[in-house]
Amino acid sequence: QQQQLQQQQQQQQQQENDDVVEVSINVVDEAAVAQKTRVIELQQQLRAEQQQTSQLRERVLDLQKTNIVLESEKEKLCSDLSRSREAGSLKRDEINKLSEENTQSETQIASLQHDMDALRVQMRDFEFERQRNDTLQRDHEHADK
Repeated sequence: QQQQLQQQQQQQQQQENDDVVEVSINVVDEAAVAQKTRVIELQQQLRAEQQQTSQLRERVLDLQKTNIVLESEKEKLCSDLSRSREAGSLKRDEINKLSEENTQSETQIASLQHDMDALRVQMRDFEFERQRNDTLQRDHEHADK
């Protein structure tokens, strides 16, 4: 009986040892699975962040291209504006010159108009004088006859 009891104790001890090993294996397996799951989650997160980073880089490149195009258009517009201002300045100078010429022409026209009025008066006086002389000459011829 003692032997049987000893045998039962050994079997029970062996069963307990087996249970501890099994629990230990299960705990190790669960920890490994949890660790692998965490690694997979981190890898997926890393891939997602790398993809997002790649998309952001593409967006940055697109924005840089757009910026280059807009800078080029800005430079062209500034150049066009500068040329327009220069052309406007030249037109103002031309208008001022033409205005001065117009003023001079108006002065000359007024002077010529004054001269023409004076000549008309002189022509009237000459015509009046000629008619008077003709009348006197006719009167003188009638008196001689």
